[in-house]
Amino acid sequence: MSQRAYRSDEDATTSIAPPRTDEERRVIAALRAGDSVVFEWLFSSHYDALCAFVYSYVRSRETTEDLVQDLFASIWENRDRWLPGGTIRQYLFTAARNRALTYLRHEVVVRRFEDVAARDPVLLSDGRMTERADDLAHFDELTTAFEDAVRALPAKRRRVLLLRWEAQLTHAEIAHVLGISVKGVETQIGRAMRFIRERLASFRPRG
Repeated sequence: MSQRAYRSDEDATTSIAPPRTDEERRVIAALRAGDSVVFEWLFSSHYDALCAFVYSYVRSRETTEDLVQDLFASIWENRDRWLPGGTIRQYLFTAARNRALTYLRHEVVVRRFEDVAARDPVLLSDGRMTERADDLAHFDELTTAFEDAVRALPAKRRRVLLLRWEAQLTHAEIAHVLGISVKGVETQIGRAMRFIRERLASFRPRG
């Protein structure tokens, strides 16, 4: 990994961002000092969510794993000067997004991206939605209908939901990662939820 490529990822997080916590400062300091245990923790804590996010762009599991692993390899190789702006999660998802987009540009891929369907824990735990899901078959129908509704969302809207539900990023972090305003994130989530609720209206109890 070249220094230029590494700097490209780091520079992506230098705009206004949520401040780091004391715990994150300790993690960064330990990693810069070469603590391999902390690095393994960082890797295991974020790997799956980053893969889900990158996969929503490149649609290839092999390429996804290569890109995410290369990101962590770059961090370790440059650990002595690793100082991400904002939060660690924000840095990781911004860097992962940059790598995914760079890959797509290099491959000259022209396609509509299908994001990883995310299951809304609020909807699925809502008593009004689960009252009628007493049997497994009905629950499977509800799950399938929900995933179909998510897939039917515009790509940008699906990506916002993926970052919120799967990666559990804050609205500010999502705004930074995707290069939109916090208000824009809130608007996308609101519209997505209204669309999904309309698509699942038939599963609500009558009366």
